[in-house]
Amino acid sequence: MLVVVLAVALAGGALVASAVGWPAPPADGLRPADVAFVDALVPEHEQTRSSLASVAGRVTDPELAVLVAAIGATQADELTTLRAWRGTAAVTGVEADDAPAHGHTATTAEPTDGLDAPPGADLDTAVALLLVAQQQTAGELARTRLEEGGDDEVGAFAQRVADSRTAQVAQLLRLLERLDARAP
Repeated sequence: MLVVVLAVALAGGALVASAVGWPAPPADGLRPADVAFVDALVPEHEQTRSSLASVAGRVTDPELAVLVAAIGATQADELTTLRAWRGTAAVTGVEADDAPAHGHTATTAEPTDGLDAPPGADLDTAVALLLVAQQQTAGELARTRLEEGGDDEVGAFAQRVADSRTAQVAQLLRLLERLDARAP
């Protein structure tokens, strides 16, 4: 029950964020670490949303289904902000295309095996494993950005990403334990 409440809260957070809007791009431009973070997180989010779309309506575990919906809604809102920031021409000290990666990389190969499975425990497990990997990556990108510093608005966004992804990974790991215990 607590897990479902957390997932609903995450989805509600996405709706509130959408209603009030994420921060506008900083007036004085993005710092190189901000650009690297945004440029790494956009493809990460796009890959996650693509994966979620490929399993839409086929997840059978109710808790996982709620979490999948919450992650999808949250990342749709976050992508709006990230794309707005990505379109910001002014980058303090460097051109956006020249901003160093600062250790940020787009998502590497994620464990997509099993996403074509029919609805049931195997698909649910594959989705949960994929989301663990993708949410860990997003959290790591956010924590790296926090260590590097930069614009305060981007930093606040990175903190929200780091916090929410840490909670989501913990929830997914508990869910995987439950799914494993139910397996024949």
